[in-house]
Amino acid sequence: MIKMGFIKPEEGLELMEVGGLNKIYERIQVDKRQAQRENLKMSTVTEEMIKEHQETWLESVNPASTKDVDAGMQLEPPPIISVNTWDRHEVHIEMHNLYRKSQSFERAEPHTRMLFEEHVRMHTEALAGMIEHPLTGMDPSNPNAPAPEDEEAALDEMDQEEQQTGPKPMPDLSEETPSEGVM
Repeated sequence: MIKMGFIKPEEGLELMEVGGLNKIYERIQVDKRQAQRENLKMSTVTEEMIKEHQETWLESVNPASTKDVDAGMQLEPPPIISVNTWDRHEVHIEMHNLYRKSQSFERAEPHTRMLFEEHVRMHTEALAGMIEHPLTGMDPSNPNAPAPEDEEAALDEMDQEEQQTGPKPMPDLSEETPSEGVM
């Protein structure tokens, strides 16, 4: 059932309950439990807690550093419940979305719903940052990765180089190579 994709590997391990697999399953459960604790924390955050968090952040930073000069916008304080680099983001997204489908979430205050939305968005961005860029093969979360303008310049440079030298010759496939085991 796992191989055919009817159930997730984590769920299959849970069902199998084989000795050594229990350790693997427990490692997976760590992320689920952490996400559930985050759900509980976020669901109990009040508007007063959010205001207090923002005030504390404003008091701890230089007022001039709260403006993004390039964008001309006010910077936002860090989230109350942060996303960690060590999180298994796909598990967290799944657990947060399961909670968001619950009746408790449907009854939640607007600030709680916004808090969840922002938190899941950050997990999604972190997960997307872990995926390699399809053209360059580089990790976009890498600070040394080229900026998009640099990528375009590199692609333009490759095009210009090809125009100057001509396209790379294709290997000559007209000569048949003998197949092994065929007489």
